[in-house]
Amino acid sequence: MIRNILAILSLTFVQLSHAASFDCKKASTHHEKLICSNPELSEADSQLGDMYRSALKNFKYSELIKEDQRLWLSGYRSCGVLVKCLFLIKNRLIELNKYQKASIYTDYKENKFIADGGTIVIFDELGVKTARFLGNWMPDAYTDLNKIKGYPFDGNWCDVNIELLKKGHMFVPKDSSDEFSLIIDASKIIMKGFLSCSPRTGFGEGTYLKR
Repeated sequence: MIRNILAILSLTFVQLSHAASFDCKKASTHHEKLICSNPELSEADSQLGDMYRSALKNFKYSELIKEDQRLWLSGYRSCGVLVKCLFLIKNRLIELNKYQKASIYTDYKENKFIADGGTIVIFDELGVKTARFLGNWMPDAYTDLNKIKGYPFDGNWCDVNIELLKKGHMFVPKDSSDEFSLIIDASKIIMKGFLSCSPRTGFGEGTYLKR
């Protein structure tokens, strides 16, 4: 399926007209000028904008998509050369497409992404399940409590992708030193064990409800 997506995207980049996701008349940075000077990259950037808007519309926690995109853009805007920029966009298009079919579980009740809460996103591609553990932000231990600005400025959080292996009625990490298991059903995830993300953050035992 991924090969098919890449093939379609490659044809699209070549065939469609020059159309970046922003007004090239206002291009000011090296990155923006690079996009506008190359029709293939310009069209890829436009395609990325379309896919991003589609993901925002179809994924329940749009705040999570926005946060994820913000982090991704920090690297994309410094890609520097055409080949690397195209590579990043093609991979990002695949990721955003996966989000539209993913399931999301949280240990908080709000209908929006919360950085200091626990969020588990389950991707299922061709029968292979991958879990993204995201959130549980904690302030840095050395930060003055009276000066904490909050996420994302002065703390640590989880952002880990782990491929899962089915073992009986549970799923366990395929390649990870952490020992945990997930029971996944239509309404919830029950987690046993612990996943460590940093000295102060991680995911522990509990129930994560589907949203």
